[in-house]
Parts: sequence; structure tokens; C-alpha cells
Amino acid sequence: MRDVSMTLSQIELALLGGLPLHKLDQLIASRCAPIYARPQSRRVACYTLHEAVMLATGMMLHERYGLGWPLIHQAIALNPELFVDPLDEADGATELEERWLAVYDEPRSASVERLTELPIPHAAQPVFLVSLSEAIRLVRRRAQGLGLVLPEPGQWGAALEAYLAEIKVRRERAAWPWAEAA
Repeated sequence: MRDVSMTLSQIELALLGGLPLHKLDQLIASRCAPIYARPQSRRVACYTLHEAVMLATGMMLHERYGLGWPLIHQAIALNPELFVDPLDEADGATELEERWLAVYDEPRSASVERLTELPIPHAAQPVFLVSLSEAIRLVRRRAQGLGLVLPEPGQWGAALEAYLAEIKVRRERAAWPWAEAA
């Protein structure tokens, strides 16, 4: 099995998120894909596992409610903090402990909590719910089929921090003028 710990190619991202690659390309080009870390260069498309969960969640919202990708993008991609800490709590949770993503139409916003803790809008406000725990289960199932290893339950935040620290070190090394000579 290949341990990706944090980074994915665009093809892997599409497969884990449940989208055909050409559709993911279209969404990225239109700036409507519910992902938040853009590749640092066009030569190497590198995404995170968090983005795969975001994409799978967006796909579930799209399939179940027919939500347009611009609304999904505005609710999810512009609120990436929704997908950092809650993944640790959502991964492996069942029944009352599951974490749910609520997308509110007006004003356009999103929230992740247990179902009983989600903000209750006024009666006329549409709310679109999807289980973040279910999205993680789908991504885990797809990852096993691809031979990819995801963080252990409760380790999503630590994996992202380690990845970001590694990227920071790489950037610092690249900025050192003598690094190329070594």
C-alpha cells in the first residue's frame, strides 16, 4: 500500500472525491471546486486528503439536493476551517456522535456540528445536511480500493500540521541562495 499521508494527485483527488477527472478539471477551471489548497505549480498538481473529503462532501450535497457547485464552493471552499478539526471528531463517529455539515442558503454559510448542536434557522430558510462522517467513510472505502492509506481516526489534524510544517521547510530551503550549491 502506498502511504500518501497528505498529498494527492489530481487523478487521486477525483477518484477519492467521486468525480470524473474531466468534471474536476471543469470545476477547478471555473473556481467552483470545493477544495482550498491550489497546486503551487501547474506542473505538479498536489492536493490534500482534507480536500478529498471536501470534494466527496460537495459531491454528496450535489447528488442529494441538486445544489449547484457555486453554492457548494461558497459554503465549503471559502470555509476550509470547517474541515480541519472536525475531521478528527467525525472520523469513525456513528449515530449521535456523527458530525453533520449544514449548508444554509440565506445567508450562504455552513456549519459542522453534531446534528443536535447545529444552529437552527428560521422555518423558511432552506438547510442542506450531509454527514461528514459518511463522507469520510466513503473516502476511506475508495482509498482502500486505490491502495492509499489515510490518517488514523483522530489524526487528521496532526497529519495536516505535519504536512504544512514539511512544506514550510521546503519553501525555506528553496529560498536559501546557497541551498542549490549544496
